[in-house]
Amino acid sequence: MSEWDADYINMEAQAFIRFEDDGTGEFHFGLIYGNIIGRFEKNSDPPIFDFDWEGSDEGDYVSGDGWVRVKDNENAEGEIRFISGEISLFQAVKVKLV
Repeated sequence: MSEWDADYINMEAQAFIRFEDDGTGEFHFGLIYGNIIGRFEKNSDPPIFDFDWEGSDEGDYVSGDGWVRVKDNENAEGEIRFISGEISLFQAVKVKLV
């Protein structure tokens, strides 16, 4: 993430973002957890998942929006924005859940 270092990002657990075909999902990094609702913008190549989110940051309500673009089968990039004005670019790597 462009705004936080790896120590913060993985503070409570391995950071992740997950989104489903039905437009729901979730993410967790640092002390921030959020639920996602969005949709795939199929007009772009590759498709972009555009989403709104709400959640908590150390127990305080937070919300915002963002997007994710899958670059290939293993990698994605995106941006998460907070209503308060914070913006962070991120890169993600697909992991296989056990």
